Amino acid sequence: MGAREQSMEARLAEAGRRIDQVAERAQGAHDDARMRVGRRVDALRAKEAMVRAKAREAAEAEAQAWDEDLVDLDRELDELDVELAIAEAQLEVDLAADQAAFEAAVQRQLDAYHAYVEGLQARAAQAGQTARGKLEAAVTSVRERRAAAAARLRSYRDASAQGAETLKAGVYQALDDLDRAAEVAWSNYTSAGAKKGS
Repeated sequence: MGAREQSMEARLAEAGRRIDQVAERAQGAHDDARMRVGRRVDALRAKEAMVRAKAREAAEAEAQAWDEDLVDLDRELDELDVELAIAEAQLEVDLAADQAAFEAAVQRQLDAYHAYVEGLQARAAQAGQTARGKLEAAVTSVRERRAAAAARLRSYRDASAQGAETLKAGVYQALDDLDRAAEVAWSNYTSAGAKKGS
């Protein structure tokens, strides 16, 4: 096994460990959080399995094809890392014990979504014309939802202690809207078969 294959295996093992940690930590959360994080964990496990399968197939391919596949696999692992960061931050939001922890966790989730959008934008740039248009519209929607969530977080930070609880519900709603927009964007990417020339 070459150095790049070992690196790929190490990254996959780390991703699996992080997914397990998120699932374990979610058991201590309230029902809504457990359900929300559970859906994300299921999606993460599916993506990890898909990347593992692609890595096995690539390892069995010839050397030149392996090098080409590694670029795609690295990108897929980067995306998995970003999705894990979103899941970890989402769980931290749900488990936050005080206002400062809540604000910091929401900010980490927004930062992770920024990286997610950048990855989708890069995929859109490489996609064919049909898929590119669909993806760019979805990316715009995710960016708008991220900006709305950031605005809600700013309002929450600026609120008095009494008004903060009301605004906290708005932050949760904005994060849920952002999450749904990201799911739609990814669905648009995968359903468009976003390959060059599509």
